[in-house]
Amino acid sequence: MIAALRSGKIAHAGLDVFTVEPMPAGHVLTTLPNVTLSAHSAFRTPEANNNLIDAALNHCRRIVTEHN
Repeated sequence: MIAALRSGKIAHAGLDVFTVEPMPAGHVLTTLPNVTLSAHSAFRTPEANNNLIDAALNHCRRIVTEHN
């Protein structure tokens, strides 16, 4: 992937999970201008938060219904 990013075969990479965490200081991916790195936060959108809340509430409702 690094070679493909350097050559332009891959125009840009957005990465949220890494093989080694935390990523070692000076890792080549931190030096490439066409790489966006985030620390397990790519899922944090309003839509994702609403989906998580809905799933949790549905799970709670199911538990209450099963125990009544």
